[in-house]
Amino acid sequence: MLKRLSVENFAIVEHADLEFAPGLSALTGQTGAGKSLLIDALGCILGQRASSDFLRRGCSEGCVEAFFVIEDSRLAERIGSILAGPIQDGELLLRRRLTASGRFPAEVNGRSVPVSLLKSIGELLVDIHGQNEHQRLISPVVQLEELDLYAGLAAKRNRFSAAWQRLREGWERLSRLRDERDLLERERDLLDHRINELSSARIRSADELDELSDRRDEAAHHQRIAETVSEVAQRLYTSEGSLASVVERLLGKLSRLEGITGDIDRWAEMLRQAKVLLAEVGLEADRHLGRIDGSPGRLEEIENRMAALRGLCRKYGPGLADCMETLEEDKARLADLESMDVRVEDAEKAAREALERTAAAGRRLSTGRAEAAAKLARAVEDHLGELGMKEARFNVELAPVGGLEKPSDVDNIGQSGLDFVEFMLMPNPGEGWSSLSRVASGGEIARTMLALKSVLAGVDRVPVLVFDEIDTDIGSRMGETVGRKLAALSKHHQVILVTHLPQIAAFADRQFTVTKARKGSRTITEVRPLTRQGRLKELAEMLRGPEKSAEALDQAEKMLSDATSRKQCQSHVAPTHGERET
Repeated sequence: MLKRLSVENFAIVEHADLEFAPGLSALTGQTGAGKSLLIDALGCILGQRASSDFLRRGCSEGCVEAFFVIEDSRLAERIGSILAGPIQDGELLLRRRLTASGRFPAEVNGRSVPVSLLKSIGELLVDIHGQNEHQRLISPVVQLEELDLYAGLAAKRNRFSAAWQRLREGWERLSRLRDERDLLERERDLLDHRINELSSARIRSADELDELSDRRDEAAHHQRIAETVSEVAQRLYTSEGSLASVVERLLGKLSRLEGITGDIDRWAEMLRQAKVLLAEVGLEADRHLGRIDGSPGRLEEIENRMAALRGLCRKYGPGLADCMETLEEDKARLADLESMDVRVEDAEKAAREALERTAAAGRRLSTGRAEAAAKLARAVEDHLGELGMKEARFNVELAPVGGLEKPSDVDNIGQSGLDFVEFMLMPNPGEGWSSLSRVASGGEIARTMLALKSVLAGVDRVPVLVFDEIDTDIGSRMGETVGRKLAALSKHHQVILVTHLPQIAAFADRQFTVTKARKGSRTITEVRPLTRQGRLKELAEMLRGPEKSAEALDQAEKMLSDATSRKQCQSHVAPTHGERET
């Protein structure tokens, strides 16, 4: 609900501070007094286009503030998501400054925000009817939302949205797998070549090059090594006069002296250790001698192997460990390719199933919309007839938006269903159909919006409705009908209107008069709330003019009493189709 609108230095409005209440509020006053300027100021604070022309002449700065109390928790959550933070106590203060430099900064609850964010919030809070650029309901996207709410299709729409999301994910997964398979197919020959090359090399370990380096040195000097190792083996272990046998004889002699002195015992122990070490070295030298390969071509064989391994390292290295890792990775990618056809086939099946579910959900949603569209059109035409547009025709045009067979189709359709909707109006026979955005008459569009809002009253979630040109081209008799409809609508929304008709103003719960006054050499607009006596005087002036208002006081009294009585007898707006789930 809009609690307060404050305006400073806006056109001829020097200062205005309006306190609003629930129900129906009317702004009345003579033509040109500035009533519509207040609506322009409200539009400005809701993120509509601002201009330096709005700034009062001679002033360097102006300001518009609007204070809202958000009572709908879902609406508060939506606004909180736009602001990226919760709304404390449901209170929202919107502020916009006007400057001579052409800058129009915006604030929400004291925090600077882009005007685009202010507009996003404003569209959720207020519908201004009378100037097309301010109206939510001229948007086909909003019209589709309102039709679904009217039809009670929220559950079906949610089911379609969920199915659409699964289909979108299914198409994305299938596309990703196909791209991956195509990439692997292009790599198949390369993978086969690398796997064959690395596998045929039979790399034994990451250290094979180091081992081969040792063997190459051994092969290059095998004759000298064989002679030396043979001598070591013989002198230490294998010949009759080996050191091992000499130590054995010495140990035998010392053993006969053991126990006589400690030194001899210590020498005997040291010789026993020496015997073990000499025997071990000699034995290993003898075994190594048997492993020395002195065959012709051995050195060349080793060098060729090392050259081959180094070649692999240059291509896949830098080391043999990297070559071995590349081999395993390539084997895994080739295995993936072998199983990719099965994975793509599974993804295609899942996408087809998701497509069928989404299409079925879309058909059910479209059927519900088609049924509700005809009922909504009839209901709006009934209200238009009551509002003096008896020959006007209203139509809810539904058209398919495309298929679901390609990922691009799914993205283009979106989560709202398979239908494009547009509300169409033929104000007079023979004029042809026009979308609401192209209806030229402000009075016709305002009354059409009133008819729509009356039908959608129970489901429309925008809390504040503003009507600026609602009484254009209608007389006093029709004014009473409009007043009754606005009063009924105000049971579901806070309604603010600008009117010149007393028959409409009489139905207001709260009335403001807007007047022009002279302040020195300047003209200013003044706004003040009216007491009951003030309302009687204002209604009398609206009936007969200022000069004869005294003669019309009794008529104004009766008009106000009758309107109050009718409001009290008015039970409620008829339940809408949307109050039940289809």
